Amino acid sequence: VTGIPTPCAPTFPYPEGASVEELKAGIQQNFGFKLAGKQWTDGNKASIRILWETLDAMECTDYRANLQSKVSGTVGINAGSIRGYAWGDWSLTKGGYVTLDFSKFQRALDSGDEGRLTRLVAHELGHVMLHSPEAHTGDDTATRDAVLHRGIAEVEAESVALMIGAAH
Repeated sequence: VTGIPTPCAPTFPYPEGASVEELKAGIQQNFGFKLAGKQWTDGNKASIRILWETLDAMECTDYRANLQSKVSGTVGINAGSIRGYAWGDWSLTKGGYVTLDFSKFQRALDSGDEGRLTRLVAHELGHVMLHSPEAHTGDDTATRDAVLHRGIAEVEAESVALMIGAAH
């Protein structure tokens, strides 16, 4: 996976030649995410592959399982349009979902910058891990700081993306 220097050996290798419906079923079954959105199309298979391979590259760690456990296994991935400049968001476009705008991913794919997309997926999942109301127990000072100061939340999520990339 571009952007993850030494990823885990594939646990769930990307299924070459699979239909979009088979890919969606594989993401749900293998990685435990609900799926929504209108951008799960043949034209976005390169973006779906980046998502699949990024999720799979984390499988030799407990990151995804911990993330899902913090939100009671309810987080989803929405492949949909995002207004403005963002290529991804957590729970802004669709509550309880990481939204990824695959139409914007194409710019990075066209320029050969797959690493940007790998980092983006990890970044948005970092928001789920760190900034979901369900992710916090006890003293919620850090949660309030992240809500009051968006820059804190963005730096925290970016740090998760960089640590995931460096750890692999």
